[in-house]
Amino acid sequence: MLGPVQCAEITSVSLSGNRKTKIRCNPYAAVALSVVTKSTGRSFQVMAQMAIDKILPGPKLDALTAEKVFGWRNVHQHDDRDGFYGKRQDKAGYWRLAKVPQYSTNFLNAYSIEGRMEQLGRLDRYLRQLFRITHANNIPSNWASPDQRCRAAIKAMGQYGQVIALNRNRK
Repeated sequence: MLGPVQCAEITSVSLSGNRKTKIRCNPYAAVALSVVTKSTGRSFQVMAQMAIDKILPGPKLDALTAEKVFGWRNVHQHDDRDGFYGKRQDKAGYWRLAKVPQYSTNFLNAYSIEGRMEQLGRLDRYLRQLFRITHANNIPSNWASPDQRCRAAIKAMGQYGQVIALNRNRK
């Protein structure tokens, strides 16, 4: 548990939504690490910095991408084999054991993410998340690395974050 923090910096969105104001040295400020707020009508969507941003490119990010984006089941690591394995559907609809591709380190596998997002009807959300990630690093979306593409796809699937309704009558 964190205790009270003296002189915390607060970044808030004004009511018009187009400017951010910074207030410094507020003794009553609550500190939340890396919180992003998005206006969704009468409520704000609050997302702490996701654990997905902290996972390094490699087998764990590949396994998460396979589960969340490609619909793999029972993704796990075998003791006697290298890498992660899971069950995926073949063209006939049967679940087959297969090795998880290296989505986060191989460009050829990462480009299949875009086709999958289009197939799921979430291409616009994926491209929006990819733009946010690449824009933060000052690079074009076309130059995104495979791990950035994985993170954008997982975020576009919408299973992270929560919506908190604001109560205007609260005192």
